[in-house]
Amino acid sequence: MNRGFALTEFIISIIILSLLVTIGFTCYNHYIAKITGIIDELQVQGNVRYAADFINNLLIESAPSDIRIYDGPSSSNKLRIGKTFFQLIDNELKVNHEITNPSSRDNPLASYI
Repeated sequence: MNRGFALTEFIISIIILSLLVTIGFTCYNHYIAKITGIIDELQVQGNVRYAADFINNLLIESAPSDIRIYDGPSSSNKLRIGKTFFQLIDNELKVNHEITNPSSRDNPLASYI
C-alpha cells in the first residue's frame, strides 16, 4: 500500500491552486477598480453640489444688476455675480474674487471641480 501523493497528483494540485489564486486575485483587482471608480464619482458629485450651493448662495444674496454673463469665444464665457467671476475651462470651474483682473488669482474653492 502506497501512502502519500504521487508526483503527478502533487503537480496537478499545485496547478489547480495557482489557477484559484489567479482567479481570486483578478476578481479582487476588478473589485478594487470598481470601488475606486465609485469613490471618484461620489467625490465629483459632492464637489458639484458644493459649487452649486456656493453659486446659489451668491445668487440669492445678489441683486439682478450684480449678475452679468460675458460672452466670448466658445471656451471663454464668464459669469460675474457681484465681485466674483466664474469660468469653466476644460471641465474645471475657476473662481476668482477680484473683479479688476479675472485671470490674476484663481480661488482654490472650486478649482478642483
